[in-house]
Amino acid sequence: MRDVNKALERVDQLRNTYDFAAVNLSLGSGQFTDYCDADGPNLMATKALIDNLRAAGIATVISAGNEGFTDAVGAPGCISSAITVGNTTDQDTIEAQSNMSSMVDLLAPGTNITSSVPGGAFASDSGTSMAAPHVAGAFALLDEKDPNRGVTGNLFDLQWTSTPVTDTRPGGTVTGYRINIADAARVRPPGDAFGSPQSISGASINANGINGAATRESGEPDHLPANGSSLGENSVWYSWTAPFSGPV
Repeated sequence: MRDVNKALERVDQLRNTYDFAAVNLSLGSGQFTDYCDADGPNLMATKALIDNLRAAGIATVISAGNEGFTDAVGAPGCISSAITVGNTTDQDTIEAQSNMSSMVDLLAPGTNITSSVPGGAFASDSGTSMAAPHVAGAFALLDEKDPNRGVTGNLFDLQWTSTPVTDTRPGGTVTGYRINIADAARVRPPGDAFGSPQSISGASINANGINGAATRESGEPDHLPANGSSLGENSVWYSWTAPFSGPV
């Protein structure tokens, strides 16, 4: 942990020179079922450094570890003021190897993630070390949008707008927060407002879009499907004028 602490000290020294939003630590070891804030001088020093950065608006994002624990995480992710991250799959399940516990603050995709590797190439890898950078990037984007929200405010926004994912592995009980960055940043897709639809044209049209962060306006017609689910709440609008007379 001494090297980790020196790295955190360096960030603290440079925070007035560079506009840091987050520190990413894709590392960890051990099995901690409770917070480790006072577990030895090294972790106590790490806790103090993370606290200093957090007070300065810099999130310390740490991977939870990949031992498959359902009630524990590794260190230093066991520090209470860290942002500890678990790994979810494309199917919104907890990855089999991901550590998970109530100490995990956020979940993010970490399975079969394509990223850069030494030598200028790209490769696919899995683990909480692939999930944590998604969260570090989310804090950077949210900090750019509103520098006054701080670490606690941005964490709240990411949790409040998250998709709940319950650990259904044997022994798993915890429900975590899988991040939805666009929702947390309140970024709305084109055509979200009925009065400002997306314009499309042509005689043959295929329009693709994502309505996940869209909203339902006051007075908007009810699009709820017959089964009563909430899937009809996220509407986007298109405007099309036929280019010539004839059947459609």
